[in-house]
Amino acid sequence: MKMLLKIVLILVVLILAVGVFLPDTWEVEVKSTMTADVAAVHAQLSDLRNWNSWSAWNDRKDPTLKMEYTGTGVGSVETWTAEELGTGRMEITASDPATGVEYFIEFEGMAERLNGKFTYATQGDTVEVTWTGWGDTGGMPWDNVMMKVFLPMVRADFEESLVGLKAKVEGPADSADG
Repeated sequence: MKMLLKIVLILVVLILAVGVFLPDTWEVEVKSTMTADVAAVHAQLSDLRNWNSWSAWNDRKDPTLKMEYTGTGVGSVETWTAEELGTGRMEITASDPATGVEYFIEFEGMAERLNGKFTYATQGDTVEVTWTGWGDTGGMPWDNVMMKVFLPMVRADFEESLVGLKAKVEGPADSADG
């Protein structure tokens, strides 16, 4: 038993030592090109009430999710509680139909905010949507290590969400009757 305790202690010390050398900041960025009008994209992103229909973080992932909304546009807020997704708050801080939407997220029990933005680049009848999320771990070695673990999951959720957004704004495919 003492040997097992020593091994666990050594592993914890090693993980924390590695965490000291990891960056305190993180960033995730994913892109998707959509055949849609930028106004349709912006309508989905600028109204938090729409997010549940395309986002990976929704009541299909966690049926216990309960959301409440206040306001519209800049300053609008979504709060939520859920068993799996936790408790939190998101607020839109900037919204421009031509360039994109910015927001922050606060999770209960976390000191640092998570920041995010969607930017648009239009070309012809397509819109390239870039979703960037970033934050700061507060310099805590354990949090630095945990962000390295969580970043691939965050990236996967961003990608899944953009697939959902793309389906939403492009609508059903036209069927050819040949």
